[in-house]
Amino acid sequence: MASMRRSVHGSSSPSSSGIAHRTANARWVDSPPNHHARMTDRDTSPGMTHAISVRLDDQALHALGLLEATGMTRSEAIRAALVETASRRQEKQAIAAEVAALEADDDDRAEMLAVANVMESLRAAG
Repeated sequence: MASMRRSVHGSSSPSSSGIAHRTANARWVDSPPNHHARMTDRDTSPGMTHAISVRLDDQALHALGLLEATGMTRSEAIRAALVETASRRQEKQAIAAEVAALEADDDDRAEMLAVANVMESLRAAG
């Protein structure tokens, strides 16, 4: 008896080489008899090769829902949130480093005090 080709959607067609599963883009993939192979083709952007799994609390699920409500896919929303958060943190670190550098600059501190004294004298005179 010939084995059957079976799609992931439940339809079947005969196959002499074994069992086959239809993938997301409707290709038939043969597998040897008594071997259950599963193959999925996904439409992902070039370079998207790393999958992760996360557990979201209620606050994160709510935030994800807000992003999805803008028309983004779940993956797009998560990627955008990660990139934007990392960018904001880098900006904060750069600003903190600049503030630390300015505070350590004795010449800059002296100039700031001189400007503050001029401003104070103008305010007192007015």
